[in-house]
Amino acid sequence: MSKALDAINIVEFDSNLGAAYATMLLAENGARAIKVEPPGGSRERGTPHFHVLNRSKRTLELDLDDRASQARVAELIRWADIVVTGFTPSRLKQLRLDPESIHRTNPRAITLGVPPLGSRGPDADFDANDDLVAARGGITGSQWARSGNPVALVFPASSYSAGVMAATAAVAALLARGANGAGQAVEVSILAGAFSLHTGGILRHEKMTALYHGPQDPLGPIPVYRLFEAADGKYLFAACGNSTFWGKFAIAIDRPDLVGDPRFENAPWGIAGEHWQPLKDIIEPIIRTRPRDQWLSILREADVPCAPVMTRQEFIDHPQTRALDMRKEIDDPTLGRMIQMGLPVFLNDTPGEITGPAPEKGDQRAALQWLREPTRDPSQKTDLRVTEKPPLDGVTVLDFASYIAGSYGPMILAQLGAKVIKIESLEGDSFRHFGFGFLGWNQGKRGISLNLASAEGREIIHGLADKADIVVENLRPGRMRKFGFDYEALA
Repeated sequence: MSKALDAINIVEFDSNLGAAYATMLLAENGARAIKVEPPGGSRERGTPHFHVLNRSKRTLELDLDDRASQARVAELIRWADIVVTGFTPSRLKQLRLDPESIHRTNPRAITLGVPPLGSRGPDADFDANDDLVAARGGITGSQWARSGNPVALVFPASSYSAGVMAATAAVAALLARGANGAGQAVEVSILAGAFSLHTGGILRHEKMTALYHGPQDPLGPIPVYRLFEAADGKYLFAACGNSTFWGKFAIAIDRPDLVGDPRFENAPWGIAGEHWQPLKDIIEPIIRTRPRDQWLSILREADVPCAPVMTRQEFIDHPQTRALDMRKEIDDPTLGRMIQMGLPVFLNDTPGEITGPAPEKGDQRAALQWLREPTRDPSQKTDLRVTEKPPLDGVTVLDFASYIAGSYGPMILAQLGAKVIKIESLEGDSFRHFGFGFLGWNQGKRGISLNLASAEGREIIHGLADKADIVVENLRPGRMRKFGFDYEALA
């Protein structure tokens, strides 16, 4: 079965987690990826990240500082559609892997840079790792803690964010390049990954009020959108993100009177700061009266969004994880049988796959075989014009999504040049109650409010869908089908 990125070649020069993650995402959707490691192999070999983020790739070992390697490097660049690096600007210049040098060798190549702090500015040549970027990028200093001290994350959030955006940007650049166009330089720094995670939080305006104006609380400051400890010492998260869910929650815990309490008006987000702790003091003892699983059953029956707090081991062994094929057992040539995450992206008609484990150190046979296969000569193109339009210019997106994950994707598409039309009910997206978060994650979009249950509303949607390229939704399963807007109907 064909894959989305069949016939696309990628060369990744061993650098950082963001670059490795981007290349893995592209490779597992059909691209052929060669990872260039230093002699003796990457310093990351043997770590969990290496053996996950470098699966589905092939390897070559080259000393990039040795002039004797330059002919092989040039061969790789001529072979590649995308060249991925994560070095600082001065290191790129030193290795002649900067976009200008690569473009002279292969004008069709897309250079995908994932430098730590970007290619411009006074600190561009600081080779920061993910922890240092998280410290500088406001992530470490923004975590809630009762002590008020910064909190270090246990996973490289900035690098993961940059890797996902870098893969997205690379595909957008491929679309912009077309069959015979020129490549271009694409950059998604690890620092940009950190800032992207702050999209709904870094906004300033004289009329804007702070959402979290109470004490710092690692269980969550909002009284009904937070973690709770149950009677058995296990935790659950209750997510009353709007007034409807707050009302259902109050009934579920047998305290409907709380909805009418003047102290808790405009719950969940609009409760006055001085009343946050009193409401927590009411709810927390109630949740401690029953074990977690019993509360999860009660809240789900009441249609209140909730979830258990699980360990990583519990998560990867959970039936839902298995149902989504997100748990994979892989035979790694170095470490043996391993359990890893499955593909995070699923394409129904052109599904990707994990084509193999991380390559064994020194096994260069597959990479050399790819290089020996005939490819198109990049110097013989007749139409290497560079477009000045955004890469997704002309792409139309219908956005039925709400809250963060659903809104964030179309926002990125809008920033890449797509025309994104956000579709809301006549009452408006319930996420508007969140205030600045809604503004952050919906920037760059156009909007329309419709009664989706009416004949007129459906007619308008069908008219828009007839001109659209992409439809994004994160409604509950079955809701789009109920309205007649599921994939089968719109396609």
